[in-house]
Amino acid sequence: MKRISDIVSEKPWVGWVLFIATLVAVFLIGLFGATIIERRQEAFITQQVKPLPEWEPRNEVWGENFPREFERYQMTAKTDFASKHGGSGKIVVNHIGCQDCHDPKTMNLRITRPALAEAWQRRGLDITKASHQEMRSLVCAQCHVEYYFQGEGKYLTFPWDKGFSAEEMEAYYDEVGHVDWVHGLSKAPMLKAQHPDYEAYRTGVHAARGVSCADCHMPYRNEGGVKFTDHHISSPLQNIANSCGVCHRENEETLRQDVYARQDGIDQLRRLAEDSITKAHIEAKAAWDAGATEEEMKPALQLIRQAQQWVNSGTKKDWDRR
Repeated sequence: MKRISDIVSEKPWVGWVLFIATLVAVFLIGLFGATIIERRQEAFITQQVKPLPEWEPRNEVWGENFPREFERYQMTAKTDFASKHGGSGKIVVNHIGCQDCHDPKTMNLRITRPALAEAWQRRGLDITKASHQEMRSLVCAQCHVEYYFQGEGKYLTFPWDKGFSAEEMEAYYDEVGHVDWVHGLSKAPMLKAQHPDYEAYRTGVHAARGVSCADCHMPYRNEGGVKFTDHHISSPLQNIANSCGVCHRENEETLRQDVYARQDGIDQLRRLAEDSITKAHIEAKAAWDAGATEEEMKPALQLIRQAQQWVNSGTKKDWDRR
């Protein structure tokens, strides 16, 4: 068997081929290594290109330092996607921005709404000690919550002193004597649930499993070796693979139809409840017209108040299934 040196001696051009091939291989390996290093450096860069003021309101200024996040955030304005029951299909009017959730110096998640921190404090908790995973839901809880305006000063307050369930918030409202309005027909002291999304989440299976709001509505993305949170805030049904597929192993269509089946049931229950409550208001008026006293009507009006609260909250079944 001939050695390579013998072959090169007999055919000098073979040496040049081997030499060039070696150069190309070394070049490609070096290029590949440089790309890996570059991507890793890009992923861990924390120093900002441009310092940001404490309360910089312009998202495009933040976007100069974080173009990926800003580009995805801008896509939130698109409302062409709508699930069966209208999820993620509403126009954004009062939008939030980077400063609402991020510290401009460290980019850590932060709380900028005092009412949330105060509600946490009344429960004996220090919100500044919340974990990063907890913060991925708490920044959403700054707005996506039930609230009311307390006292003559109309101070923004979250009714969480007794807990997050509809029953516990209802008990809180009963204790403080809060009434949003008195119904014109039944004269029932009514409550109006705003948008108790965080409370529904806290009493559901996802919170029990340690899943955050952002895990489903702002899942992680990978681009060029960089992992970042997708700031295109949307329905999980618009991105089932990244939102649901991380934990659930069913195919996308199965997951979609499972969600729709639950929503269909909730919608049916809501319509039945609305019909029954409407009749209750009318019957209460008839009782007043027939001469019923306040003492006689009090138990019935309390039940109407409670029933209306369930419907405003999305019905008890909706609450339980989240």
